Amino acid sequence: MFDSLTAAALADQLSRDIENGRVQRLGLISRQAVWFEIYANRRRSYLVASAENQAPAVYLTDNEPVGDRQLVTPLLLLLRKYARGGRIVSVQQP
Repeated sequence: MFDSLTAAALADQLSRDIENGRVQRLGLISRQAVWFEIYANRRRSYLVASAENQAPAVYLTDNEPVGDRQLVTPLLLLLRKYARGGRIVSVQQP
């Protein structure tokens, strides 16, 4: 269940761990799931965001996700163009 308390806890955790971080790499796990390698606070973290019907998720992990290197979509190309090398300025929950 994803309610407002869960969203607040997720925003708090992400702001502590990846705020002011730099997006170094990114890739696709599947057509509906993407991962970002973020370097912040002198450590690497991997932010995984999935929009799959059965298992939607957003989480941080220390292990690099196993993705399909052959899978290239227009979304991945846009993310590589605009997000790679960018900084995460802040994480907020409206």
